[in-house]
Amino acid sequence: MKENRREKKGYTLIELMIVIVIIGILTTIILPHMVKGRYQAQFTNCQANERNMASALEIYHTDKGGYPQSSAEFRDNIFKASSGNPPYMQPEPRCPSNNSQYGYTVDTSDYHNFTLNCNGIHHLIIKSVKAGFPQYAPTRGLMFE
Repeated sequence: MKENRREKKGYTLIELMIVIVIIGILTTIILPHMVKGRYQAQFTNCQANERNMASALEIYHTDKGGYPQSSAEFRDNIFKASSGNPPYMQPEPRCPSNNSQYGYTVDTSDYHNFTLNCNGIHHLIIKSVKAGFPQYAPTRGLMFE
């Protein structure tokens, strides 16, 4: 007598669906943490950029006796070579969250105090960060709110 039994090869549809559901559940658990980690790294990079620009501004202040008087002067004197002198910092850093330029304001009463601020989108992703932050000022250091 011949047997009509086939050897079982492969997986059933139910088994495949269960595996796909398990992979989906694991993805929904892990993915938000990975995305938040990416934005946290960008925020940390932004803080480092502001510290580096502040260091370049301090060197400029030592050389010139004051800080640049406007945002345009800041960009021209810190990131571009002038009068045969190399730039204080190159290239000009940009916010890693949206590739925007950093803001620069100076105290116009004596030009001996400045504030750098981030125009990025960190505040949209990291809820503990307010718009326009982080900021750096020589008298207060790095500020988050």
